[in-house]
Amino acid sequence: AKLDSKVDVVSWTDSNDDIDGAVKTVRDMVSSLRLEVDARRRKVDETLASLDTKHDGLTTDLRRDMNQLHKDQQDDHATLHRFVTDLN
Repeated sequence: AKLDSKVDVVSWTDSNDDIDGAVKTVRDMVSSLRLEVDARRRKVDETLASLDTKHDGLTTDLRRDMNQLHKDQQDDHATLHRFVTDLN
């Protein structure tokens, strides 16, 4: 009866080994996931930086083209004004 209340050391050690193995497995999975998330975040950051650069380039091109169109419109207006003035 006295042995029934004692902890079976072999069983207890086996349980601890199983728990340690499970903890190590979870730790490895979390570490692997962290590496994967970091890699994906870097890829997203690189893609966003590339898109920002392209957006800035397109904005610059658009402003340049708008300025050129405005200048062309002013030149055409001045030419038409001279033409109409010369007709009178």
